Amino acid sequence: MEYCDLRYAGLYTGPVPNQGAQTAAVIWSLVALATTFMVLRIYCKIWRLGRLWWDDWVLVISWMCFVVDAAMSQIVVDLGFGMYPCDIDPRNFRAIAIEGQNVGASVGILAVVWSKTSFAITLLRLTEGKLKAFVWFVIAAMNVVMILEAIIVWVQCTPVSKTWDPSVPGVCWNTHAVNVYGVLAGCFSGCCDILLAMLPWTLVWNLKMQKKEKIGIGIAMSMGVFAGATAFVKSAKILTIGGKNFSYDGCALLVWAAAEISTTIMASCIPVLRVFVREVHERSAHVRSAGYKKQVNEITGGSSTLAINSVNSTRDAGPPIELEQNWRHTNTESPAADRTSTDDVQVQVVTSEKSTSTAAAPSHLVSVPGAAVTRAPEEQRRNMIIATRQFYVEYDDDDYDGGRDVREGPGGSGPESTSPRSRFF
Repeated sequence: MEYCDLRYAGLYTGPVPNQGAQTAAVIWSLVALATTFMVLRIYCKIWRLGRLWWDDWVLVISWMCFVVDAAMSQIVVDLGFGMYPCDIDPRNFRAIAIEGQNVGASVGILAVVWSKTSFAITLLRLTEGKLKAFVWFVIAAMNVVMILEAIIVWVQCTPVSKTWDPSVPGVCWNTHAVNVYGVLAGCFSGCCDILLAMLPWTLVWNLKMQKKEKIGIGIAMSMGVFAGATAFVKSAKILTIGGKNFSYDGCALLVWAAAEISTTIMASCIPVLRVFVREVHERSAHVRSAGYKKQVNEITGGSSTLAINSVNSTRDAGPPIELEQNWRHTNTESPAADRTSTDDVQVQVVTSEKSTSTAAAPSHLVSVPGAAVTRAPEEQRRNMIIATRQFYVEYDDDDYDGGRDVREGPGGSGPESTSPRSRFF
């Protein structure tokens, strides 16, 4: 005999099983984690750029939907969700269905799809050609499939009120068919997570960076695989909807749905926080040793600076050389792939009077706008560092028009060169 049968027969006199409190505690813990990552991400973006971009705003909207979903879960728990139906006040069933099954479920679905969309929008800034078209396809398909699931929550019964009140005359779609679509939509969402998580590796591996940097960035941008895993688990729990004891068994669905949203939000924030943590660590190391400082990340905050100082030098080596460099991922299909398709370099020598001159720069490092640049041999670069004792590498995306940087000339009288914007991350 099942629990409720035992209760009705008076054969069970033990404590009333209730998973509501634990369910609410787990959900709010997940909200707190996602909120922490969101706040740090926004802080980093504003600290770096003073503004947010589209992917940030979409993620903020997703987080807001997550908070609403968690609030709806708390309401239904307070009404008795988490207990068996025989232990819930019958007057609360209608409210549980409205706040939980309709409002909470639909808002939760939007939180899921928009958190994944945010990360996909970030990838749009890094991809081009067929890869960019593929990301657009994933965004469109994912939103269509998931938003349709949110709509089905409301239109599966005629009239709509029958969705939360079975006593209302009318008809509803087959519950099993609706659940199957939910499972398929959830699995599709998980597959999109994995695809988007793997895509950065194809971008990172073509960058001229140290292998450990590539691996670090790739891992940071691949945390979406965990969101995909939670999506698959949540999809399996969807089949409990409509069951006789769903008010008790459905707690697992609420928890895994919240876990998917929280994991996706955190995964979208990790690439930003990776740069933030590394910069804090390296700034601390720079204060201690005055030897090394490095700031990077085009995705997460625009201009960055790499400075290498000689800590053993006691003599004045003259003014520093500022090196502006755009990093682009190698395009092997380009006709100019045999040239330096990965770097556009421009050197400016800065005097103590704040004036600039490109003529004084080493000839093997000065680029002509629109012309290919031959990279200096490592020995020449090393000698340059030894001679100058300090150099800076700067690349930014603060001001661009149509995806191209427009840089001012030495006198600020107009654009000096136009080059593809930075793709280093």
